[in-house]
Order: sequence, then structure tokens, then C-alpha cells
Amino acid sequence: MLAISKGNLFLRCECQRQTLLRRFSAVQRNRFQTAWLRHEKHHLFSPLAEKKLWTEESAQNPPEYDFQAMKSNDRQIHDAILSLEKHGLILLRNCGTEGNFVLELANLMAAGPYPSVFGPAVAPVISMQSGHYSDFIYTANEILLHTDLPVYRNVPPVLVMHSIETADWGGESLALDGFLAAEQLRQADPSAFNLLCEIPIPFRGTGNEYVDFYLEAWHPIIRTGKLGQLVQLCFNNSRAPRIALKHKDRLGDWYKAFYRLAHQIQRESNPLTFKRLLTPGSAIVVDNHRVLHGRSQMRLDNGKRRVLNTIYFDWDGVRAKGRTLEKKLS
Repeated sequence: MLAISKGNLFLRCECQRQTLLRRFSAVQRNRFQTAWLRHEKHHLFSPLAEKKLWTEESAQNPPEYDFQAMKSNDRQIHDAILSLEKHGLILLRNCGTEGNFVLELANLMAAGPYPSVFGPAVAPVISMQSGHYSDFIYTANEILLHTDLPVYRNVPPVLVMHSIETADWGGESLALDGFLAAEQLRQADPSAFNLLCEIPIPFRGTGNEYVDFYLEAWHPIIRTGKLGQLVQLCFNNSRAPRIALKHKDRLGDWYKAFYRLAHQIQRESNPLTFKRLLTPGSAIVVDNHRVLHGRSQMRLDNGKRRVLNTIYFDWDGVRAKGRTLEKKLS
């Protein structure tokens, strides 16, 4: 039996014949069957699976699934959700290039799409050799590793990139485990790590490719939970023009800390960087709060285009689908 009291308040819990009895003060009493409690337990405050930091092996060989097989197999959908939670990145093949694959996937793995200024659902990224654009993603230039849309107060949690057309040369997709880079910084320089956790900076984005927009939000580069666990990385050089002037006395230290993390992330020939050309009909799904993504430089001659269809999911929807399937399959 457990009994706690303070003044006129008390809590008493005891088990009797496979039943938990709870009494709070003099007015509230509850009775729970222990079998029901075991059945109803779930991860309210934790992910579906423990996150695993990347190794050289897992960076080059992430989990991969056949989309056509997934559509009729709840076990594979559940496994894909768990892999995304653990690894932060999964690959999908056999997705086709026609139809609304990303919308199908949104309803298969989550509770539908997460809207953004790039559209209520699908946002095509059409890159060309030349032209006037407000964002590098529509050019043939290299895109450094980054997380998407830190210009939102609620940063879209999961990103899907579906390959429709590829470049003549280059344009490989890149990815890196941002949590691993952050943990490496925490071990090597705790003060630098803490500084990037403490000071929020403004991320700003403007454009007119789909609609005219001007967004700004403030985030620290690294966000941790109450127990110190990594929760989110906001890393996007093109969206972060400055840090707040009210922290000018710490400006030099902040930039030194940021440089250390940026060097860890962007260093060339990093064996922990995933690099692969997404062939038409394949897709990559990343945890946008953890995994940074980018692409190599490419050549697009004679009107050639590189086309990706993108969509965002909410982790709440993904985890809800995972728990539903877990219960169904148990």
C-alpha cells in the first residue's frame, strides 16, 4: 500500500485481487483492473522507439521499404514508423512518378499532410539551370545541409521528398544525423553546446514562388528537454541572418560555438553523411527536427529539370498511427 498525506489532503493506493484501489482525500475513489492498466499503457511522454545515433554503417545503409508492399501490410507500415523514429531517415522505393504518392503516404503513415506556405499539401521543388528565384532550392546550386522551415514557430516535424525527374549530372541527396553532431559538440565543448541551447536567434524567410510570404520565428540552434535529451535542431544558414543584439556581450562566444557545430556538420568527406541519387519513383523521409538534408551541385542542360514533390507530416499523426497499429498487431 502507498499512502501520502499533507494537511487535510491524502492519497492512498493499494492492490486487492488484481484491482488497484485509489482514494484521494475523502471524496474521490477509483478502482482499476490491473489487466486493463497493462493493456492501456502507452508512451504518452516518449517516442515509439528509442532514437539511435548514426554510425558509418547506418548512415550509408538506412532502413528501406517497398511502398507498394507497405500499402497492404500493416506490419511494414508499423516497422517503417518505428525505423523513422529510431533512425530519423528511411528510404522508399517503387513509389511511381504519377499520381499522388505523397498524399497516399501521408494517410498511410500519418494523419494527413502538414500545410505550409508552399501549399496545403504537395509542394513541387522544380530546379532549373537558370532563372530568377527567391530560394536556392530552385536553382542548380549545391544546397548545404540544413533543417527545413525554421521560420515557423512550429517547425514542420517530418519531411518527405519524392523524386520525379533527375539532373543530367549531380543532384545527389545528402543527409546527416544532427543529433549525433550535437552530442559530439556536447562531449567536446559543453559550454559551446549550452550556449547554442540558451540563445534563440531569428530565422527569416521571404519568397513568392507559390504565394508572397514573409515569415520569422525565433529558436535556439539546439533544443533540449527537461532531462537534457535532444529534442530539436534548427540549423539553416540561409534563414538565420543574425543573433539578437541584446546578447551582444556573448556574440563572439556564440559564433565560435556555432562555427564548431557548423564545421562538424558541413565538413567534406564525412563518412557519417548519407549520399545517394534518388532515382525517379524513389523517396526519402526524414525527421526534420533531427536530420539535416541537402544536395550536391548539379547540371541541368537544354531545359532539363530536377523535380521533387515534397510534403510535411506532423509527428503527432505519425505516432498516433504507430500506436494504433501497435495495438492492432499485438
